[in-house]
Amino acid sequence: MSHAIGIDIGGTNVKCAVVRGDGSLVESRSFATDDRANGWRGGVAEAVAQIEAAQGSAANIGGSSP
Repeated sequence: MSHAIGIDIGGTNVKCAVVRGDGSLVESRSFATDDRANGWRGGVAEAVAQIEAAQGSAANIGGSSP
């Protein structure tokens, strides 16, 4: 079943959610925005890679930030 990844990049935390086409939540995770050696960008790349390794390639990936 296809899924999408939503990413919310906040000043304190980055939150990622995986949802199916019917809107049901598959998985969510979060980490501190400044918690990675290579910053939030590296954390997002790492999270997306881990999610796609577990769930398969996402049909869509969207993001939001302040």
